[in-house]
Amino acid sequence: MDINLHIDELMLPSVNPTDRYRILAAVERELTRLLTERGIGPHLLRNLSAATLDSGKLDTTLDANPEATGVRIAQSIYSSFS
Repeated sequence: MDINLHIDELMLPSVNPTDRYRILAAVERELTRLLTERGIGPHLLRNLSAATLDSGKLDTTLDANPEATGVRIAQSIYSSFS
């Protein structure tokens, strides 16, 4: 099964703008890993045509490392799939 995931908006107000590409690359890598290893939950499978999710807020000030921030964001997004 192919999965196409579109993130319409990712707001990172407390993140250094120069880190955005590293964060986005880490989000993509981690989401790919999670979806490959764990798949998607039955709730999302039933609602694929109207799959709009809000993964909530995440305190990005906890991680100074852009890659770690990206991983935390991806994990938050993935957890909203279930």
